[in-house]
Order: sequence, then C-alpha cells, then structure tokens
Amino acid sequence: MTATTPPHTAARQPRAGSFDATSVGLLLFRLFVGFFLMMHGAQKLFGWFNGPGLDATARGFGNLGLSMPTAFAWYSGIAEFGGGILVMAGLFTSAAAAVLTATMAGAAWAMASNNDFRFFNTEGGYEFPLFMGLMTFALTVAGPGAYSPDRGRWWDRPSARAAAAAVAVAGSALALIIS
Repeated sequence: MTATTPPHTAARQPRAGSFDATSVGLLLFRLFVGFFLMMHGAQKLFGWFNGPGLDATARGFGNLGLSMPTAFAWYSGIAEFGGGILVMAGLFTSAAAAVLTATMAGAAWAMASNNDFRFFNTEGGYEFPLFMGLMTFALTVAGPGAYSPDRGRWWDRPSARAAAAAVAVAGSALALIIS
C-alpha cells in the first residue's frame, strides 16, 4: 500500500506485473451478466435480437396483471439496457447492479405469481429473472473488482457497496409490492 492508495482498496489492488485472478473473474462475470441484461433491455426497448419491442412488452406486462404496464416496460427496458452497459463497463457497478436486482425481483415475482409459481423458464416461470437477480445482487455486494473505472472511487468502498445492497433489498421489496 502506498500513500496514495486508499486503505479500503489496498487488499484488492493488483501489484504491477501480477495476476489478480479474483478481479479477472469479476471482470468476466460483469461482462457476461451485463451483456445478457443489456440484450434483454434492447429486446424490450427496441425490438432488437428478435425482441418484442416496447408496445408488445407493455402488452405482455399487462397480461401479467401489472397495474402500469407501459411504465414498467419503459423502466425495465431502461434498467436492463442501461444497467447492463454500466455493469459491463464497470462504472457505478454496485448502484447499477442494485437497480437491476430490484428490477429482477419484480420480474421474478410477476412471473411467479402469474404462472402458478412455475419455476422453469420453459414453462413461463421465474427461473431467469431470479437467477439474474441473484447474479446482480452478488455484483452489488462484491463490487466490480480491480479492473474497473470504479476502482478506488468512494462509491466502491465496502460501506458504499453495503448501502447499495440495502437499496437493492429495499427496492426489491418495493418491486414486489408494486407488481
């Protein structure tokens, strides 16, 4: 640790010329989770990748019984697309992942409660949003790793990640109430 290294990042800083397997793992994890969520958001917002587009997404949310289907379509599309990009970039990772966690909690509840609590995605179940919600919650808590623009920033401190995790839990509870 040097005089310029904040104490909260000292344990996670790779030494010059060293290989930090944990941070490489977090980088790959961020890239894949962020990519999948960004793709799903693009399907909702723009109809890309054989997606339904915004109008059909809103109709689908209406069929699930959501009270404001168009607003939820916009919110989920923007959260998944924008949040996925931020997670991939490693920028404001814990905050973006917290929003995604709440989004996925609402999606999992909406899918479960409107499909007789079927689990598997092939049956219209809540498997995928539950899985993605758990992955984004893990990123909220773990942070982006050393190979990220977030490294050393105040919002990457353990206390800030804990606050983001609390927001994710509160947001998830709110999403369950609203949906």
